[in-house]
Amino acid sequence: MPLTFSFVLLALVDALVLYLAWLGGSALALDGHAGFPEASTRIWVQAAGFSLIVLACLFSVGLFSARQRAQFKGVVVRLAIATGLGGVLAAVVLSWLPAGTSV
Repeated sequence: MPLTFSFVLLALVDALVLYLAWLGGSALALDGHAGFPEASTRIWVQAAGFSLIVLACLFSVGLFSARQRAQFKGVVVRLAIATGLGGVLAAVVLSWLPAGTSV
């Protein structure tokens, strides 16, 4: 079943929100630290990797399916599973990389 325009737009907005959340969290965590200027050059790549991983998890649990028949409670459970799994996968991927390497 092809994706409709509304699902593609929703996926793009979700990816943008996840990307900006990573950038905002990194800015808050590294603000005032001596290593912030060096880290800021690769944070955008890590943010893109994080948003793609979580977006793939959102797709994998069927949140962008046109045949979605789950009630609100079911959608919340799927969303929690997808974001939790995405966060764990992103942590694993980022921890496997050497210290000076980005995603």
